[in-house]
Amino acid sequence: ARYTKVERRIWNDEKFMALSDLGKLVFFFLMTHPQQTAVGAFRASVPGLACEIGWPIETFEKSLSELTAKDMVRVDRSACFLVLPNFIKHNPPENPNVVIAWSKSIELLPECRLLYELVDNIRQFIKTLPESFQKGLPEPFRKGMPKGMPKQKQEQEQKNKQKQKQLQVTNLTQEEIDEFNAIFAQ
Repeated sequence: ARYTKVERRIWNDEKFMALSDLGKLVFFFLMTHPQQTAVGAFRASVPGLACEIGWPIETFEKSLSELTAKDMVRVDRSACFLVLPNFIKHNPPENPNVVIAWSKSIELLPECRLLYELVDNIRQFIKTLPESFQKGLPEPFRKGMPKGMPKQKQEQEQKNKQKQKQLQVTNLTQEEIDEFNAIFAQ
């Protein structure tokens, strides 16, 4: 069974305690959502999430905006994509095999700026773990993005320009950006 760790010390967290009751509920909802991946990200629309719990969209939006203002959740509405940026910090891999499985989770997520940021955050986080965990991360993932990522049907030249701009917000080198573009040009 899949599970998410929720630390009791969350009740001591200044950002969490500053949330309204509905903000706290939305945070727990997103953290424990059935579609949540092992890397703290999933594909969903904001109106769809509101519908899932039977809330008016406006109520859900207001609570979600509390979370985004505190950078507890990041949302790409056009890609229907949500990320909990500190998820892996509180749900670290228990062994190197978990790290290997992370790349499979990433492959299921939509291509967008937030995905590139997530991959870069994972790369940085993995560097803090023992070497055996670092070796568990597949080579293409270590360099930026996993191979086999689904391609969106857009004009390739436009797509590469957009991705290059998006990747520049991360800590990727020009070489890594070029490698990423080469993977998706195939």
